[in-house]
Amino acid sequence: MDFDTAIFRTLTAFSGKSTLLDLIAVFFAEYFGYILIIIALILVFRLPVSRARLSAIALCVLSTLLARGLLTELIRFFFPRLRPYVVFGLEPLIFETSASFPSGHMAFYGALAAVMFFLNRKIGLWFFGGVLLMGIARVFTLVHWPFDILGGIGIGILGALLARAIIGKLYHPGVPVASATPQQ
Repeated sequence: MDFDTAIFRTLTAFSGKSTLLDLIAVFFAEYFGYILIIIALILVFRLPVSRARLSAIALCVLSTLLARGLLTELIRFFFPRLRPYVVFGLEPLIFETSASFPSGHMAFYGALAAVMFFLNRKIGLWFFGGVLLMGIARVFTLVHWPFDILGGIGIGILGALLARAIIGKLYHPGVPVASATPQQ
């Protein structure tokens, strides 16, 4: 048994055995991300109306588009991977039909967490913690392998770094995008 499968089996050992645990996992896998988006919007729109706010909005949009819309789909096109519930013939707690690797959810939310980290390290670390909880829940619900989660988060960070380089050149030629709020 490979490492990915071993971690998958460990994380899914109690899947489908407790209604409460299943509901919590479904909440984190499907709905918790909306809370992260709302918090990110509040944080960005609390920035003073200035280049910092415009830069942060552009960074959020470009990061998530690059990570989820471009990089994830390119990888899925060339390296499709079956979802674990298909491989093992299981009944997932939520349904996804696209390729498994990398996780599109994790690419999107990983990019969002990276942008929040660029703006404020302390808040960014909380976002990454939330993204990790989402990832564990997506494995628990049988729709992803652990490496799909790690790959998605990595793609998200890469998308955010690329976006930051692009935005930095547009708004501050020759100077990297600085934090919009003081680092904590």
